[in-house]
Amino acid sequence: MEAELLTLASVAGTALVNVLASETWERGRDAVVGLWRRVQPGRTADVESDLAEDRELLRTETGQQRGSRQGSDSEGPASDADVDPLRAAAVDAWRARFVRLLARHPELAPELRRMIDES
Repeated sequence: MEAELLTLASVAGTALVNVLASETWERGRDAVVGLWRRVQPGRTADVESDLAEDRELLRTETGQQRGSRQGSDSEGPASDADVDPLRAAAVDAWRARFVRLLARHPELAPELRRMIDES
């Protein structure tokens, strides 16, 4: 696999997890599900379910971190470092999925780049 595609998969994993933790996550979900629907339609439901599960885990963890910080001297939302292990695991998992997807379907690279640009 070309280094450029590996880099693209890595950036896509990070961008997707960032989108999952945001209020505009539906757009990211739809773009990713659309990629799988085009080339592996039998896996679409699994991908959609995994995206929803990862979003819920990220939001739950962020909410717990915020709640545990209330009443302490710290103020403001949980930092990226607070949810870093969970976020890192999600990034790694999606990066691996994108690597496998691009290894089998390098023609999806432009669409994946577009998804990153829109995130």
